[in-house]
Amino acid sequence: MAARYNEIMQEYDAGLSEREREVLRLAATGASNKEIAQQLGISANTVKVHLRNIFQKTGAGSRTESALYAVRHGLLDGDVNAPAEDAPFPAAPAAQRRLKRWPVWFLAVLLVLTLSLMANTLWGRPRHAFSPTPTSLPETSRRWLALAPLPQPRSAMAATALQGDLYIAGGKTERGVTGEMLRFSSVQGTWQVLAPKPAPVHSAGAAVLGERLYVPGGATASGQMIDLLEVYDLRADRWHSAARLPEPLAEYALAAFEGRLYLFGGRGPQGLSSWIRVYDPQTDSWSDGGRLPTPRAGVAAAALESGILVAGGWDGEQALAETLVYYPERARGGEDAWEVLPPLPAGGYGMGVTALAGSVYLAGGSDAGGSSLPLLRYAPGGTGWNLLPAPALPPVPGMALVGAGAYLHMVGGEVEGEFLTRHESCQIFYTILVPLIP
Repeated sequence: MAARYNEIMQEYDAGLSEREREVLRLAATGASNKEIAQQLGISANTVKVHLRNIFQKTGAGSRTESALYAVRHGLLDGDVNAPAEDAPFPAAPAAQRRLKRWPVWFLAVLLVLTLSLMANTLWGRPRHAFSPTPTSLPETSRRWLALAPLPQPRSAMAATALQGDLYIAGGKTERGVTGEMLRFSSVQGTWQVLAPKPAPVHSAGAAVLGERLYVPGGATASGQMIDLLEVYDLRADRWHSAARLPEPLAEYALAAFEGRLYLFGGRGPQGLSSWIRVYDPQTDSWSDGGRLPTPRAGVAAAALESGILVAGGWDGEQALAETLVYYPERARGGEDAWEVLPPLPAGGYGMGVTALAGSVYLAGGSDAGGSSLPLLRYAPGGTGWNLLPAPALPPVPGMALVGAGAYLHMVGGEVEGEFLTRHESCQIFYTILVPLIP
């Protein structure tokens, strides 16, 4: 019986590992290798390896064929079609049974074609009905919704996302600086308390590589900057220490790019920094990645397809509007690693920033007059930063801006010394997938 079960399971999922299933699900929605890497916290090269294995195991010759395989085997429906642990044989996937209903699929194709034509008319840009790529929602269709608030008011916390869930560590609270670690489950819609960060800090960043969350440096309750690199294992719910920073830092920018961490600028015991520090988890070591044009703190950074966008900051005298893109590969080759992009509408520092579906979103922080920047988006190839609709409560200092799945989240913040429990979300894009039916 066990041998027969294993044989059927291999036919059911082609022997795909859980990670390969995750990659296949995301690829079937039209996500690019870079977007898949950001969602799963792995490098783009690792995504390529997984896709190569998926093609070999499923017999697919392209991403489209692998998407069809995913639909036929119910892999786009999460765990709904997975066999129960005590079931002797897996049930036939619901999606596979639905493929036999030709009239239903025929109507579905007509519906998608109609929506595509409407999109062309309303949004003024060509759409390919059979292209499984993320499609931006029109501005008038975006609605900010209030989700489960933070368990306690918080500001200046380290925040990131993985597989649609939010992770928040440290920050300022009414009781002082905390080390509490929280996870917002996008499925359950609730906050969960995880193992606390050993060193409570604020004004630190967080980034995910693989199945580990990294939080370098930060400032303690006394305002002292630290050089610790603390790492959270998402599977084991446990923290450990890694290689220390070359110097204590807080108020820096942090981005994960192609399997490494890139830390830009920041504030240290000696003042503002212009250094770019690069952490390699394979060797557990830091190296120099060059320098910013000028020292600055409160700078924002987010990974794009081939480089890292760096915007704003405080240079000790003024809030900067400068927007640049940093190319790590050029820096490693000894070339000029910087290119200039259109500036922010106004100078700002301490903003929340995130990358989502190939665009960068930025909001909050402070400008020269102490006001927060509105919600802005930069799309590569566009004309510059665009203003987007924000919720009724506008962006505020100390707020975390996190992209998770198809959604943008605003969490926490501070207004006139009062910490907030806010948690609002807005859907940024959706995906249309039309499989080719043989």
